Amino acid sequence: MDVSTTSSTSTSSRRSSGDDMDDDVETAMTTPTTTNGKFPGSSMDDNDTVVDTVQEGPRQKRAYTNPSMSTLSPSPPPSTASSNDSSFEPLGRPRAMTFDQQQPMIATTFRPSDFYRMRQRAPSFASHEAKQPQNQDTTQDEPEKKDDADEQQQALEELRHSLDPDAYDWEFWSRVIGDFDTVRQDAACRQKICVDMPPSLRGTLWLLFSKSQLKHDHYDAIYRELLERTSPHEKMIRRDLARTFPAHTFFRQRDGDGQELLFNVIKAYSLFDPELGYCQGLLFIVGCLLLHMPDEASFCLLIHLMHDYGLRGHFTPKMERLHERLYQLDQLLHKHLPEVHRHMEAQGVAQASYATSWFLTLFAYRCPLSLVFHVLDMVFIEGSAILLNVALALLKKSQTTILSLEFEPLLAFLSTEIFEPYQDDAASLVQDAFAFELAPKELEKLAKQHRRKAAKEAKFQSKEDHWRQQNHELTQRVRHLERAHQQLETDHGTLAKEVIESKMAMARASEANHALKRELATLKQTMDSRRNELFQRRQHEFDAVAQENTALVQRHALLQDQLADVEATLIDFKLKYAQSETEFEQMKSTLVQSRKTGVNRFAAVANRRIAVDRDSALDASYPTRLNLYEQPPGDEITIEEFELYALDRLQVLKAIETAKLRNLAEDQFKKDVQAALDKYMPMHSNAAKVDLYKERRKDHISHFVLRLAYCRSDESREWFLRQETALFRFRFEQEMTEDKKIFLDTAKMGWSVVDTEKKQELLPFLMSCAPSGIKINVEAYVNSETFFEVPFEKVPDLVRRRGVHLSMGKAYVPMSHQTSLVMDEFTSRLNKMLDITSKALPRLEEDDRLKPILLNVEKQYSGKIYGGSTEVDGELSAANVDGVVERHAPLCMRSLHDALNRDNHLRHFGRMQFGLFLKAIGLSVDQALLYWRMAFSKMTDEQFQKGYAYNIRHNYGLEGRRVSYEAYSCNKIIKGQAPSTGDYHGCPFRHFSSGNLEARLYKDKLLPNQVRDIMDLVGGSHYQLACTKYYEYTHPSNANERIDTIEHPNAYYELSVAAANDDQENEPMDVER
Repeated sequence: MDVSTTSSTSTSSRRSSGDDMDDDVETAMTTPTTTNGKFPGSSMDDNDTVVDTVQEGPRQKRAYTNPSMSTLSPSPPPSTASSNDSSFEPLGRPRAMTFDQQQPMIATTFRPSDFYRMRQRAPSFASHEAKQPQNQDTTQDEPEKKDDADEQQQALEELRHSLDPDAYDWEFWSRVIGDFDTVRQDAACRQKICVDMPPSLRGTLWLLFSKSQLKHDHYDAIYRELLERTSPHEKMIRRDLARTFPAHTFFRQRDGDGQELLFNVIKAYSLFDPELGYCQGLLFIVGCLLLHMPDEASFCLLIHLMHDYGLRGHFTPKMERLHERLYQLDQLLHKHLPEVHRHMEAQGVAQASYATSWFLTLFAYRCPLSLVFHVLDMVFIEGSAILLNVALALLKKSQTTILSLEFEPLLAFLSTEIFEPYQDDAASLVQDAFAFELAPKELEKLAKQHRRKAAKEAKFQSKEDHWRQQNHELTQRVRHLERAHQQLETDHGTLAKEVIESKMAMARASEANHALKRELATLKQTMDSRRNELFQRRQHEFDAVAQENTALVQRHALLQDQLADVEATLIDFKLKYAQSETEFEQMKSTLVQSRKTGVNRFAAVANRRIAVDRDSALDASYPTRLNLYEQPPGDEITIEEFELYALDRLQVLKAIETAKLRNLAEDQFKKDVQAALDKYMPMHSNAAKVDLYKERRKDHISHFVLRLAYCRSDESREWFLRQETALFRFRFEQEMTEDKKIFLDTAKMGWSVVDTEKKQELLPFLMSCAPSGIKINVEAYVNSETFFEVPFEKVPDLVRRRGVHLSMGKAYVPMSHQTSLVMDEFTSRLNKMLDITSKALPRLEEDDRLKPILLNVEKQYSGKIYGGSTEVDGELSAANVDGVVERHAPLCMRSLHDALNRDNHLRHFGRMQFGLFLKAIGLSVDQALLYWRMAFSKMTDEQFQKGYAYNIRHNYGLEGRRVSYEAYSCNKIIKGQAPSTGDYHGCPFRHFSSGNLEARLYKDKLLPNQVRDIMDLVGGSHYQLACTKYYEYTHPSNANERIDTIEHPNAYYELSVAAANDDQENEPMDVER
């Protein structure tokens, strides 16, 4: 039997009306096999060979495939072809795009749109109704409707007889086509339609369900018009064509009919809806439509899907409807499949990561097409909301597998393998999807929730954009100001350069002026020298004779002195020899006596020898209290002595620094320094009856220890040099004249005494440099004074004050300036030795015993220890802490107290500093826990116990190693961890900015001059002196009593409490009270 086919109305296969004899062999569609294996339009020979009975036409174009086809073979010429021909081999495809190949591939001349074309050949009821005027009498339409129905039934009968009559319930489908509005009221009928829809009717039924035929002619004309235009998206569409169903035979061939039809529909829609334009997901939807209907019908149906079925919101720039669907899916998954929802949240898999491609392509991206067609069936009948049912059905079907997978395998499964359970059972997918009853009100409620949420996010985004714009404007303004500032800097540099050049010109003029003055002075000096030349020549001859005579006299006197010294030495030797003989005889008698009496007397002799040896060492190493510290000590010393000697000397140097900074009177300065020396490093004269060797050995060792500690940096070296020089000056001025002479003789200063002849030669110049306050004649003063000739660089202080005469690089220093000369020599030598020590320091630090001491000697606190006991038996209670701190605590502790009351919290270092201070003033551990709990009022008891109670008990030695911590000294606070942002610990005089410190001092009601004094001390890095001065200003009642430098916050507290008690004792009794 020959079944004729209609010509395609597709734009890609458009032909003239005179080419009816050249009908295309359009598509080959696989249909279910019949019971007898025979198909209309085909015949089978004895070898089961399928013979196509379609007559060959001169324009044979393309083969049209059914969704279930997996291979495509061009229609063979009209001859017998074997179904198992070697040239007809299936091509491989990805798993998600495979199709069922169990049924034999049977070629027919019927294609899926044949029934659709049969209806188009005679006007259908729908299109006929669309063309009738609305005011025409309905009674006139009844015969025409009846004719249309008859024609539809006739077309259906032709299709029924062309296929297997027993494969489908054709009466049911006749009823669906004839009266779909009535049939769709029954839910069972709707489900049956989605399950059993014949592939041959699918394209026509989709158009019927969507009512696209009502506007088919209108959209057909628009489609043809749009194809003549150019779309801006054509390049992207062409690029994505090869990615759409790449394994399907209809779309595989590059620039083939399938790709051309797909391109035409997508291009036309991009022009039809320019706001949406083009989205790659549309290719998959249109590809499914083209497999069931021509391109113009696909274009019409695509418009209805976008607008009537609400899919347009999936592809708009903001994808509002897609986000709404994803939100609905998330909420429905949480409701219907809570375990799956929780598992995906735990793995970090959002619904958008897998469901976006489902909703954009209507599951066509990776899902087998046999399932996709059933999804489209449900969409055309139930609407786009059915996509949520399908997604829930897929997730429920694979629930067990999903719960067993982690992040990456789970994403891979959701993308590809989740469709496998339904691959051969599309009916189950439809049934499972319909099993979820999703009420429209529920979906609308979820949509409203999403819109409210999106509105809030959009509002926040608009604010963020506004802030970003403001930030951009401010940035531009800053850049403009920076450029202006750079220009000002350039102008300033130019002006500064001009000023410098002007000053240099003035300096050159001044130098020329001085040169002229020097030349004038030289000429005058030359005239004077010539005038006195004759006189000096005669005087020289006389002086030569006198000098020769004086030299002979001096030599004679020197020989007499040497003779007297030799005689005295001989006498002394004889006396010592006689004494030693006497001692030897006494020792012999003592030995004999001890042998007789059995008493050992050697111990006494040994002690006497030790005393003699020590006296000898004293004379050799420390003849006086003064020492230039040129030779390091050679004695053995313990680590304890090493550290203790250094700390004692450091206290003396700090006392000297404090006394100088306080600008004390000379008497008070000497008194304070002598008190520090007596306390830490007593040094007696040679006449004292004490162990002088021990005192001077300690002085010697302590100096070298501190030299090692303070030679590391220029700042430390300068401080050490300044204080040691002051100490040496004090000792030199206090030393007796005889001991000074011994010291100068042994010091080898390299000076030479100016003889009488030289003094007379320099007499005018020496007289001009004589001090102005002398009471005798200047010439007599010069003749009676002893002068030393020394290199001028050794007495820069005297040169600066013009107190000496300079000639030929030598300075002539009188005996009255001996102290300055010695000080300069001491400073020069000590500075050189500090340089030498700093270079040798790396080798000395190899000893691990000395390095910690040297690094921390300046940080050591040697005063009174506060809070070192485990048991604190104080009377201070938690309720009294605020009042006590406000009245008696130093500024550092009051700053911490203010921050604690303001923020109800302190960080670790602040809690340690303030907590140990409170412990030392008598706050017990129980009261401390109560106080800190009240202070940390913003947290719960559980938080306090877990985070802070342990540390408080640990500070009191009740936890951990059970070591009771001492309160922090000023030195530890100043040189410890510096505060960062949000910290309030540390020393205000050290760590506050100048502005904040001044504001705090004025807040404490200090006068401007007092604030200035304190800020000057802070500027000189004298922080403890600044704190001491602050105490004196805030406790005026003790103004007459001078206090030592405060070195500990608790010492400040004790002084304040004592002052308050004295004030109470001195108050007059209030009788009335």
